[in-house]
Amino acid sequence: MKKLIIYSVLVGILAGVITLLTDVLQVNGFISSDTGLTFITFACWATYFLYGANPKGAVQGWTSMIVGIICAIIIYLLTDVLAGQGLNVAYIALPVAVVVGVILMCVGEKLPIGNNVAAMFVGAALYFATMGTPAAAKGYVWVAVGELVYGALGLFSGYLTIQISEKVRK
Repeated sequence: MKKLIIYSVLVGILAGVITLLTDVLQVNGFISSDTGLTFITFACWATYFLYGANPKGAVQGWTSMIVGIICAIIIYLLTDVLAGQGLNVAYIALPVAVVVGVILMCVGEKLPIGNNVAAMFVGAALYFATMGTPAAAKGYVWVAVGELVYGALGLFSGYLTIQISEKVRK
């Protein structure tokens, strides 16, 4: 129990530091000063363990998130094109664009790198969530940069969590 409490306190402190860091980025206008993107960091922190709880898996997950982000941008662009052709956004343009984006993510498992389909879906989902915030005003590329920076912080936090656990157990 003593080791669990020490571990919990140290991981809690890490979470506080990561929250502070993401808040500092926000206050200084990185991506947007009007919205917090800490949720990306915490989502990616959790995915570190789903990606194998090791640096190699994290890099694979992060590069796969890039593929997911690209697919999400394709979905946005294709929706705009189809809507520009007069197709109803809610009932035709967006669903068709999503079908195309999901097909691209699924066949992405054949890529030489960045081929973790689950991580692609995480990357796309976090991108969609971020595009629903004031950060979207910065545009597609900056939202992607923000997601990847905050995501890298989360994956690194997962790595540090394992390091803390190993140190406390000794």
